[in-house]
Amino acid sequence: MDKYSQQSHVLLAVDCIIFGFDGNDLKILLIKRSFEPATDHWSLMGGFVGANEDVDGAASRILLELTGLNEVYLEQFKTYGLPDRDPMERTVSVAYFSLIDIHKYETQINDRYHAEWFLLSEAPELIFDHDQMVEDAKRKLRYKAALHPILFELLPEKFTIPQLQSLYEQVYNT
Repeated sequence: MDKYSQQSHVLLAVDCIIFGFDGNDLKILLIKRSFEPATDHWSLMGGFVGANEDVDGAASRILLELTGLNEVYLEQFKTYGLPDRDPMERTVSVAYFSLIDIHKYETQINDRYHAEWFLLSEAPELIFDHDQMVEDAKRKLRYKAALHPILFELLPEKFTIPQLQSLYEQVYNT
């Protein structure tokens, strides 16, 4: 037990990059942070992993709490652990990306956290290392889309060929 007590304290967090498609444009869902550090700056949706939950469960919980979204495509893609990534305390973050059809969930997005959709190509600067997370998520999305039909998660049940073409063009050109 002595070996454990001598180790430094590290927080474990989850950050979610939420991609959406409105039929014309690829978008990202961001929140305006309401606490220090970086109050009133744009951020990915995230939170801490609870003592009695697994990381995937924490990602699903955070997504549900912050957006009202449930049963959506959610995939873990990278862990971020630079010692100075969070100015408050040593925090390791496990990043996930999520794919949703905006129209299917637009009424569920939670206004309590000031969530807002941005065109992926026009997203504002984000806090900490969140811009890097978005870039890494875009690369992972392109890779996965080349191997699996995951982009259909962004489309409504009935869609047009021009919508599908527009989606693929935006994924590979952003």
